[in-house]
Amino acid sequence: MSKNHTQGAPAPTFDQIHDDLLRLSLAIGAFADMPEDACREIAETVALLREPVGSLRAAELADLIAINWDAAASKGVEQ
Repeated sequence: MSKNHTQGAPAPTFDQIHDDLLRLSLAIGAFADMPEDACREIAETVALLREPVGSLRAAELADLIAINWDAAASKGVEQ
């Protein structure tokens, strides 16, 4: 995803924002398609943070999903 807008940096373009929103929604939506054990691993990781899911940044949640998606995919290839 594009970097957050900071003072002095150019604002992201509409297309960059649109692409970031699409990537984020696809990552979070992928959670429903993940194997049960991968979903549980994500839930366990979030539980260790001791924060409600709603307080997590969307990018943090998307990163957790992406990491576990990749791990689940590599397990499927190995078997």
